[in-house]
This record gives sequence, C-alpha cells and structure tokens, in this order.
Amino acid sequence: MKKYIIAAVVLVVALAIAPVAIGKLAERRINDNLDKLLIEVPFLSISQREFHGGWFNSELDVTFELFSGLLPGRGDGVPRLTVHNDIRHGPILGSGIGLARVKSHVVITDAEMRRELEKIFGDDQPFDINTVIGFSGGARTVVSSDASMYETKEDKFDWDALKLVIDSSSDGGAFTIDGSWPRFESKSSNGSSVAVRGMRMTGSGKRIVGDLFDSDVEFAVEEMRLEEAEKVVSFEKLHYVASTDQKGDFLDMGFRLGSGAIKANTVNLREAHYDLTIRHVHAASFDKVMSAMKASFGDTKNASSNFQSNKDAENRDVLEFLKHDPELAIDRIAIATEEGEGIIKGTIRLRGVTLEDLQASGLGLLTKVVADIDVDISEAMLAKLAGSTESADGVVHEGLAERKDGHLVSKILFQDGKLTINGKEQAIPGLGGPAPQPAVE
Repeated sequence: MKKYIIAAVVLVVALAIAPVAIGKLAERRINDNLDKLLIEVPFLSISQREFHGGWFNSELDVTFELFSGLLPGRGDGVPRLTVHNDIRHGPILGSGIGLARVKSHVVITDAEMRRELEKIFGDDQPFDINTVIGFSGGARTVVSSDASMYETKEDKFDWDALKLVIDSSSDGGAFTIDGSWPRFESKSSNGSSVAVRGMRMTGSGKRIVGDLFDSDVEFAVEEMRLEEAEKVVSFEKLHYVASTDQKGDFLDMGFRLGSGAIKANTVNLREAHYDLTIRHVHAASFDKVMSAMKASFGDTKNASSNFQSNKDAENRDVLEFLKHDPELAIDRIAIATEEGEGIIKGTIRLRGVTLEDLQASGLGLLTKVVADIDVDISEAMLAKLAGSTESADGVVHEGLAERKDGHLVSKILFQDGKLTINGKEQAIPGLGGPAPQPAVE
C-alpha cells in the first residue's frame, strides 16, 4: 500500500512541476520562432521582448518595429506594433496535450486610435489568434472570428465567419495554409463604404535549402468595391500567386498579380495582369544572398555598420549567384479594354558582372544589363485611354513605335550600354548614344 501512496505522491509532484519546466521549453521555442520570423521578414525587427513566467501560465509582450532596419537608427517616426501573448503551459491543454497554447492579440498603444476602436468594438477582441505547439515542435495557428456586426452612429462593420489555419512541421520544413473570409463590409455615415467578398488564401510548401521552399501560395478576392462621395472603384477576381518550382539545383520563381474587370469613374478595364518569373535561379547561392541581406537588417541598432561590414561577403555571394545566369522574364504585363489590349513581354539579365562592378557607384552596372523587350499596344485602346490620337502619332513620329494592323509595336533591345528601338539607336542620358533627332511637328 505504501508503494502506491509513494507512486501517487511522485506523480502529483511531477505533474505539478512539469508545467514550469514546459513553460521554459515553450519560451525557448517561441523565441526561436520569433528569430526565424526576423530572418524571413527583413523589414521587421523587435525592439522589446518581455517574458513574465508563471507556474501554469506565462505572458509575452513583443514590440515589433517596421522598416527600422532600413534606417540609420531608431526614431520616434518608426511604426511600432505590440503583440500580447497569453501562454498556457502543457502537458494538459484543455481537451488535448502539447507543449503550449498561445492566445495572441494586438495591443493598440496609440490613445486616439484605441478610443476610436473602443467606440466600435468596446472591450471585445473581434479576432482570435490561437497557436498550439506540440511536443514534437509542430505548430498550428488559427486566426478566426465569428460572424459579427458592430454599429455606431458613424460606422457599421458587418462580416461573415473568418477562419485561417496555418500548420507547420516539427522542423519547420513544411507548411500548409488554408483560409477563407466570405464577406466583409463597412459603411460610414458620410456615404463611404468598403465591400469585400470571396476572400481566400491557400498554399503549401516544403523546404529546399535554408529559407527557400518549393511552394505554391495563392491569395484571391472574388469582388471588392470601394465608394467615397461620387467616386466608385470596383475589382473582380483579384489574385496573387507566388510559386517556386524546383528543377534539380535550380528554381523557377513565379509571381502573378492580376484582376478581372476594373471599373472606376474614368477607367473601364476588362482585365489586368502583372506576371513575372525569375528563371534558372541557383538555389544554394540565392539562399546565401537572401540570408546575408536579411541579416544585414536584423540588428536595428547596428544596421549601418552591419551593412558595411557584410558588404564584401554579400558581393561575393551575388557574384556566385549571377555566375549561373539567372534571368527575369516578363511573362506578361498587360491591360485589356473593350477597344483592345496592351502587352509587354521580354527578358532581362546581367552578364559579365565583376566584383568591381558591384563595388562601383553610378551607372557602371547598367552596362552589364541585357534586355530584350516587346511592346504591343492597341492603338484604339491607347486613344481611348488618352482621350485622343495625338499620343500615338507622337511616339510614331519620334521613332519609338511602328504602326502594324491597328497596333503600335516596339522592339526594345539593350546591350553593352546601347539602346535600340525598332533597330534605331537611342540616346541615354549618362551613357551616350546618338544625338536625339528633332521632333516632327
């Protein structure tokens, strides 16, 4: 009988002490994740971390600074954001087990903004941010909100239920994102309003090397409408897609930003696209370049000195990266109206760059650019947007475009510091070239 009593006492003591030890482990895991965040987001830095440990619960306040790493030093004008985290230690987390459960919310330090938000939301926290960290290191973060409606004399906010789930593996080598927000609307007594419908975000990725992932992430909005006074702007089928495809030691990194119909008082577009791909990216050397750039801005107190001391190393990494001949492909920069379409396609690359080129200031590096760009614009569309045909006549008279089947076309080549448009060399300020010809009236 005494053995059972001793075992029970040991178990009770172990369960009582465990949350303290787990709290210390959770603190270390959270701090590691914050440090990784600073590497991933170079414009973000942390000016203060305050951890208040407890037996079963702890609190962590983190103050972020935006863009301060890009400035000579911190100042009163640097935007700051404080996030308060309530941490419950494991092993028992409600109905499950784990290392810790973290409940987060943004702390509004600006008194005037806080008063305005309190007029609308009172003491409510309309959005919940909860993270569960497992013993293996994997984590799940859920951002959610119930369908809600808040109203004052001046403003009304109304939205459907929101849920965004982000899962990461124990080693951070894989992630998934899945979320949607069917509807958000706001209206003001002055007549302005915002309506967003069909918002969603999905994606997944697996680590390739360092901070590079073989991934596909998409953010999309079915419809967005903005009204203010007599101005109305609407967008349909907005989307942003970022994808990375691994091909052996190399990557193709694509970025697609586009929209369906865009309507405003003076603009009526059927669609618009901004699609770029960075091709033939050497993964290992590119990761070194990105890591060096992020690290140079990580310490806001010594940003300038860090940048200078790491410059030579960064230049060597850049040269290694450029040695593999990456290129920027303009897959499509285009707008379309009922009258026609305008589209730009081409490639841009750097060739023969030396360490001296990277160290030199001025336009020296520009001479290493090789660009091949095609421009094709519907003349009817240009006349509609410009309000007259004079703009088309002007670029044709100056030799910057040629007319072809109702379109204005240009073949733009840049190499060895020389620019030609449709076979005619053009002057470039600072780089020379033929003297510009007098404009034809």
